[in-house]
Amino acid sequence: MNKPPFELGERLKACADFVRNGSRVADIGTDHAYLPIWLVKNNIAKFAIAADVNSGPLESARKNVEKYKVPEFVDFRLSDGLEKIGENEVDDIIIAGMGGELIKRIIFDAPWLANTEKSLILQPMSSVAELRLALLEKGIKVFAEKAVIDCGKVYSIFRCSYVAETLHEDELFQYMGKIEPNSPAAADYAEKTIKKLRGKAFGFSHTGEMNGLAKLEDIIKKISEKYLQG
Repeated sequence: MNKPPFELGERLKACADFVRNGSRVADIGTDHAYLPIWLVKNNIAKFAIAADVNSGPLESARKNVEKYKVPEFVDFRLSDGLEKIGENEVDDIIIAGMGGELIKRIIFDAPWLANTEKSLILQPMSSVAELRLALLEKGIKVFAEKAVIDCGKVYSIFRCSYVAETLHEDELFQYMGKIEPNSPAAADYAEKTIKKLRGKAFGFSHTGEMNGLAKLEDIIKKISEKYLQG
């Protein structure tokens, strides 16, 4: 199949890099369906479902799928999360470009994701630490994670699956996930995380929560040592 005459931005390209070859993909919150189109045109996904909760973006997705001549490889669902997608239809599920709390709700509302053969590719825009911890408690393991810079902003994308076992991670996991030190944009992501933690620490210092302040300062020090001094 001919490759599409467009390239994905760094954020969506990182999502695409985590998709398994030959998989059936669901793109939740697909918007213009550029990711499903790119995946099938590059022979990575053999089939894709472009899903959105709103009809407007889904209509744009339909037009693009026709434009790039892949209608036989992409299906459309007007769906709140995974509500209208069946367990046996897809292998890899991409949920990108939405808040961590919404991603958590979508995952928790689909009990069929408790399946070791399903792969989740997540790119939260907010509440990232909270999402990582929620996945951990649900028995969903983050296997790989990367940071990217797209349009001047730093994002984290991670691949995870249900593992049916009690999971334990170190204390930096909720803040830095599985991002490897010295990997592309790792330092940028660490700086972004530290800035957010320092803001929280400032609040603790004004409310007199000295235990919380000391813990945050220790976390900031450890992130700095691991990701910024290598």
